[in-house]
Amino acid sequence: MGDFNQRYKILNIATDAQNSVIENYLSYKKINQTIYISGQLPWQGKTLLEGKVGLSVTLKEAIFAARISAQQVIHQLNFACDKDLNLVEQCISLQGYVNCLPDFTEISEVVNGASDLIIEILCPIRKTV
Repeated sequence: MGDFNQRYKILNIATDAQNSVIENYLSYKKINQTIYISGQLPWQGKTLLEGKVGLSVTLKEAIFAARISAQQVIHQLNFACDKDLNLVEQCISLQGYVNCLPDFTEISEVVNGASDLIIEILCPIRKTV
């Protein structure tokens, strides 16, 4: 299975940040042995990475922002698992939304920025749907 907690540290994802609720919804919800994580934005410290891909944001910047959002997902998952990612069996679904111009066609490349990080942590055999 591998040590996910170790991968989490190797990838330099902060584990000491506080779990916070910004709006009137939960960051995550556990139902039985399934954890649902709310949408996560690409916050880098106190700065929100924002803009429209193809206008003010490049493909490379968008992929980076997707990866930052995935770090937020992993961060919430870490809290939901009482800071033991070894409890995670698989990622059932990962949804991504890309703010882009109508003619932008590399949406899957952007969302793969998030998927790739999830796979790096959960290991290559546990691909997302």
